[in-house]
Amino acid sequence: MVLTLALLLAAADPQGLYQRLEQRFANDPAAAAAIGRPAPQMREMDWLVGTWDVATHLEARGGPPETGTSVVTPVLGGTWLEIRNVFAHGTQSLNYVGYGAAEGRWISIAFDTLMNGNRATSSGWTGESIVFEGDFVILGLQAHLRQTVTRDGPDNYSAIMDERVEGRWQRLGVNYYHRRRAG
Repeated sequence: MVLTLALLLAAADPQGLYQRLEQRFANDPAAAAAIGRPAPQMREMDWLVGTWDVATHLEARGGPPETGTSVVTPVLGGTWLEIRNVFAHGTQSLNYVGYGAAEGRWISIAFDTLMNGNRATSSGWTGESIVFEGDFVILGLQAHLRQTVTRDGPDNYSAIMDERVEGRWQRLGVNYYHRRRAG
């Protein structure tokens, strides 16, 4: 029933989503074959899998860092990395990072216990860093944010969060991650 309705609606709108997708994949069979499989680019993030201790330093707040744990696991057949963060003060977040072959970009989606849900994208890695950028809504306020993730060796990385304010980037904070070893 739903499929029939979708096909009827698609037939009524020759420029509809389904027609555009059909045309796109007819023109690029390799892209169609890649859908639903981990993109080769996902191997660039293999080093993230594991458990990390995290310390968050917020620029405006000062004082000691907020601490927590971050667990990174491949999900949905390896098409995404799931990043579960739990902080000592009770905030939790659930992030997903993957490479969208159809889009040709890295995608980061984040949700948290503060009811924020946002999406950012990146064109890819430059050396040991990747930069995600997007328009966010944080606790009801709009912001254009940039997150720069930098690998600092096999057991450490950082994530710097900046906001663009009046055309200039302003540092909001930095998360420092250290791999937790078994034992």
